[in-house]
Amino acid sequence: MLNKELIPDKSSIIEIMKKLIEYDKQHENIINFKELLPNGKSFFTIIYSDYPDINEVCEFLIEHGADPNQPDKYGIYPLEHAIKIESLNMVRSLVNTEQINYSQLKNGFTYLHTAATNKDSSILSFLLDKNIIDINSVN
Repeated sequence: MLNKELIPDKSSIIEIMKKLIEYDKQHENIINFKELLPNGKSFFTIIYSDYPDINEVCEFLIEHGADPNQPDKYGIYPLEHAIKIESLNMVRSLVNTEQINYSQLKNGFTYLHTAATNKDSSILSFLLDKNIIDINSVN
């Protein structure tokens, strides 16, 4: 079992994840980043807007098999989550992977609709500037 004493108090999230991968390798690859966590969240949807090194965390997860298009148990997609927590850095990281599928969300909205509901318009502007979302989409 991974002992929290093995992780220094001031470790960044990336350092902690590297320790997890190291632990995983030593224990026959028991961590599957594609699987949901016991709380029903994905490795992406546990991220908070103030996570340190959020760009590196997203890249790390994708490099180690986490699917940026897999919703969690509650139907929340990683990009939808990033928009809802108003993390422009996470949105940029996910969009820049070029692996994101731009499908309609479970509530009938698109990522554009979700971004339009935020009080901060920077995510909406970013998505429109990237020209990846159809501005004529309707629910």
